[in-house]
Amino acid sequence: MKRIPKRKINIGIVCSPWLGGSGVVGSELARYLAKKDNIKVVFIGYGYPFRLNNEDVPFHKIEAVDHALFENPLSEVALVEGIVEAVIEHKLDIIHAHFAIPFAYSALQAREILKRMGVNIKVVTTLHGTDVLILGRELPGTMKYVLEQSNAVTAVSMDLARRTKKIYHTQRNIRVIYNFIDLNQTLEKRANLLSNKNIARSNEKIFVHISNFRPIKRVADTLKVFSKVHKKIPSILLLIGSGPEIEIAKGLSKSINSNQSVYFLGSVQNPYQYLGIADGLIVTSEYESFCLAALEAMAFGVPVFSTNVGGIPEVIKHGKSGYLAKKGDTESLSKYIIKHFSNSTNITSMKKQAKEIAKNFASEKIIPKYELLYQQLVSFRVDKPSNLRGST
Repeated sequence: MKRIPKRKINIGIVCSPWLGGSGVVGSELARYLAKKDNIKVVFIGYGYPFRLNNEDVPFHKIEAVDHALFENPLSEVALVEGIVEAVIEHKLDIIHAHFAIPFAYSALQAREILKRMGVNIKVVTTLHGTDVLILGRELPGTMKYVLEQSNAVTAVSMDLARRTKKIYHTQRNIRVIYNFIDLNQTLEKRANLLSNKNIARSNEKIFVHISNFRPIKRVADTLKVFSKVHKKIPSILLLIGSGPEIEIAKGLSKSINSNQSVYFLGSVQNPYQYLGIADGLIVTSEYESFCLAALEAMAFGVPVFSTNVGGIPEVIKHGKSGYLAKKGDTESLSKYIIKHFSNSTNITSMKKQAKEIAKNFASEKIIPKYELLYQQLVSFRVDKPSNLRGST
């Protein structure tokens, strides 16, 4: 393959600034790219992402248009206008949107406006899961438009790429570029580790669940698993995050366990401080395109006990970095946990293997794939990603 000479590229990253895998990946990607000599990166959004600060990446803030004529603020229109402004102000070559709807759709609208102004940009769309399986199903025409019109489309797992093609009957090339984690910085330093003595008794295991408490996360199953485990192993459960079903989960927790064993911590800025002292991560989702929380847990040597759905088996290796069970099979998942902690050799071995497997997703291995894609887009006059080679 002919080597592509590197040129200076200006990139705008658009994603959700709030808690969630797509926002974390977009933020960490921006942080990593900002350190490259041949790349200028700008974050475009309604708010500054929780994983970044002003010293990391320049920020172009979007203000929603609020007019008395309309009942709701014109957020989507403002997003389009904000992208147009950012492209002109920062002389951007590429807009990299995480989530097809609304971010990639807005970027494509901005691209059309800019084209009429004589400014040409490329749009890279990264699919994360909810945009494909939920938002896209509700807005299939919009989703199809994004897939067909983006200059390049990537997905965070092979499973998500396959599902996208099947659901939307598209032959467009979708590159698989996995989520990643920065292992160059000492994880313990980033975690600002808590003392497990302040959270659990010396004989108690600490289990963690991290999610946005939507129905697809099946948090009730996490509580059922923990209830079974708690009867056999002294332990506590830390639930991190917030969302529409958190009150239901709180009610269920009272019926199956005492308040002394289940703790709802809400949204936390730095989940690493809890993963760093955890003994296990419990994931009971109906679907996960990748599960960034699982990768972050593995980086700390924390085994992941999860449902075998979506892209999960591309991240977690059964019996090596965790255990996988069928969706809804809380009995098997709890048995895996109880058996695992009954053997000290298993605990030591899996901790080591989890860390090793996490290295496969280190930023320095994954992000260069995005860099190559960017260089291809600015080096060749292509309008469709089918002209660029990639996975699936």
